[in-house]
Amino acid sequence: MAYIPIYCQPGSNTIEIVRQITRQRETIEVKLKVEGREDHKMSTLVLNVAMDQSIRVETGLNSLQTAALLDAALVGLVVFVFLRSLRNTMIVVIAIPLAVLAAIFGMFFTGDTINAMTLGGLNIRSHPRANCHHV
Repeated sequence: MAYIPIYCQPGSNTIEIVRQITRQRETIEVKLKVEGREDHKMSTLVLNVAMDQSIRVETGLNSLQTAALLDAALVGLVVFVFLRSLRNTMIVVIAIPLAVLAAIFGMFFTGDTINAMTLGGLNIRSHPRANCHHV
């Protein structure tokens, strides 16, 4: 049994790297078996994934989307209940997801990637905006 970690370089796309490795896993396994055919143990070689960081990143993206939608809905409800203005409510409901989207566009144009740190920052930043600025 051997453990071979594959680390992403800073600034690389974790999700895309994991997808490429998953697509090429069988090819890599066959290539290793062919190159090591003198060793009888290589015929029973099986490659398994021990840890997948892309799951955390994808979960974080889904959590961010859910949080943005819930924030927009709840803040919109509070604004509508207190102000009884559909116009003001729509401004608030549209502003919260647009702020997160603008931050993601900014990350794209500055060359940043979406990782655990940036997702946490976006999530933390979207909640105070909803709670303090709009209500």
